[in-house]
Amino acid sequence: MFPAKYDEGAWVLDTGATNHMTGCRSSLADLDESVRGAVKFGDGSTVEIYGVGAVTMAGKNKEHRVLTEVYFIPSLRCNIVSLGQLEEAGCRVEIDKGVLEVFEREQQGSARGVLIRAERRNRLYVMKVNLTAPICLLTKMEEEAWRWHARFGHLNFRALYDLSAKEMVEGLPLIKKPEQVCDGCALGKQHRTPFPRASAWRASSVLELVHMDLCGQITPPTPGGKSYFLLIVDDFSRYMWLEVLAAKSEALECFKRFRAAADLESGRRLKAFRTDRGGEFNSGAFVVFCSDHGIKHNSTTPYTPQQNGVVERRNQTVVEMARCLLKSMGVLSKFWGEAVRTAVYILNRSPTKSLNGKTPYEAWFGRKLKVKHLKTFGCVAYAKTVGPGVSKLTDRAVSGVFLGYEPGTKGYRIYDPVKDKLLVTRDVVFDEKKPWNWEGKDSRVIGGATATEAPDIFQVQWDDTVAGPTTELAEPEFSEPEPEAGDPGSPAVSASIPQSGGGSNSPPHTPNFNSIPGVPMTQWATPPTGQSADSEGAPLRYRTIPNLLDTTEEVQDFEYSGLCLVAAEEPRSVQEALTEQCWRQAMQAEMQAIEANRTWEVSVLPPKHKAIGLKWVFKVKKDPEGNVIKHKARLVAKGYAQQFGVDFDEVYAPVARIETVRVLLALAAQGGWEVHHMDVKSAFLNGDLSETVYVQ
Repeated sequence: MFPAKYDEGAWVLDTGATNHMTGCRSSLADLDESVRGAVKFGDGSTVEIYGVGAVTMAGKNKEHRVLTEVYFIPSLRCNIVSLGQLEEAGCRVEIDKGVLEVFEREQQGSARGVLIRAERRNRLYVMKVNLTAPICLLTKMEEEAWRWHARFGHLNFRALYDLSAKEMVEGLPLIKKPEQVCDGCALGKQHRTPFPRASAWRASSVLELVHMDLCGQITPPTPGGKSYFLLIVDDFSRYMWLEVLAAKSEALECFKRFRAAADLESGRRLKAFRTDRGGEFNSGAFVVFCSDHGIKHNSTTPYTPQQNGVVERRNQTVVEMARCLLKSMGVLSKFWGEAVRTAVYILNRSPTKSLNGKTPYEAWFGRKLKVKHLKTFGCVAYAKTVGPGVSKLTDRAVSGVFLGYEPGTKGYRIYDPVKDKLLVTRDVVFDEKKPWNWEGKDSRVIGGATATEAPDIFQVQWDDTVAGPTTELAEPEFSEPEPEAGDPGSPAVSASIPQSGGGSNSPPHTPNFNSIPGVPMTQWATPPTGQSADSEGAPLRYRTIPNLLDTTEEVQDFEYSGLCLVAAEEPRSVQEALTEQCWRQAMQAEMQAIEANRTWEVSVLPPKHKAIGLKWVFKVKKDPEGNVIKHKARLVAKGYAQQFGVDFDEVYAPVARIETVRVLLALAAQGGWEVHHMDVKSAFLNGDLSETVYVQ
């Protein structure tokens, strides 16, 4: 029974409730209405769940405490805090002499603080909370503490204080502010029960052990068609590497690139790595590569991802920070690839409990770093326009969205939503208080959908760890794992690369030429022949068109998306031009201009005179950005057939000198005149010839 004298702002601390619950919608800072279900009470009655959200509470020192995963049940007449849910999250609960106390989760090197203290009244423990709303980040960007909070990917203020107080980085002012959350934190940092706090063994040097995990499938895909990311964490330094992938099969090639770069960068060799039992890490090619290079591969036991807790926790942190980066500035969800890359960049420069007074960057490279260059992800940025195509009167900057830092370059990644291009530049002016207006007049259709049609959040599909590989593998023989926690163990592997085609007895490379009734004909990329081997005796292999298209990567790089890689826009002959409507219209316009200007008259070729032939010339006109603006066709005489001194004496072009144009513009500026730019079509047709020229 809940006493009537307690008001709606009271929260009952209950050991019999499985979840936090509230019936007051205004108590929730945010609400995910996609979560539905039912709660059953002791009398057998059930009530419907209409969503899950978070409650933000203010402490005595104005610090914020967030109670996550609170069920919203409109029919509930009281607010309930589940002590079991708090204890499951790592808090400690003590009841003694009519006082209930809830302590914070254990922090390395610090004592537990008191979160909740409630006295017993009518055999109930009830607390009165001061509800507050998350801070609106955009209204607080004038304050230095909140500005650095945004630049560091919504890192908590305690970590920001440690960064500057312990001098882990250079260029960061001392941040002294109560622990509070903004609207981006409230939307992006909802998480469940954490993994175990620490493992029993820790690497003593870099690359002695790394942890790897593949995260995905993530929707929507990036503009480049990527749906996964591979995260690699060094056990000793906690430094991270991230690679965005289109398919799980790319994991091996990414691992090879990482190993080569990390070995060269650190001067050491990779000894072992730990993953789950996903098929992408246990394929025959992966096993053979590790065996050839003497790299130990340690796998978790089936359905036990907690054994790879280092990278699992970092995965959660990366996704949470990426979600905060996107939500706080309203960036479209399809740019999650840029967000996770920026999150890893920031986390490598942020403190971690696994290192004492160092950042992962310093632990890996051995030197401190400066952070003055950090800016707020997703803010409006103005990039200086450089390069060809910049005239005297064009804008000197283009506005865009800041999407992170370019690796290997001292430059920023700026996305231009209007032209759908990515710029890498160092000459940028940032407006960190202003997000991009994706629904404004400057937004355009991108990737087949407008900005308003994009999903609100990017969704990660977390695959359960299966008992065995999900792809066809070789059959290695594993030795018994060693019991010591200090040595992760290494299976003794003897494997061979499986042939494509599985266990069939027929050769996988020999196509079946006989058509089967009811089965559509196979579309081969190269039609098969009757031969079974080439000139050197190697078996012939054939690929179907669908297989070829599936394994061919489309060029979707932002930087080159506006270029035409195949020069086939201009027809090479009149016959080819006549097959397209745009060129037929250009040719008709040219003929009309010639007839309107009375360029020629039909006559009979006199004796001892030679006629010059005619030729159609086709040209595609483009603007400085490479966009097609006009198809132009010209009927010209083959002047190269004439001889200098016989048919003509001089060659000149009636064009204005640039000095003349500058004088006219100066006079217009002095007199305040308006200057109009115009183009006379087929102006050369107005010229008068003193000689008689015959063409045919």
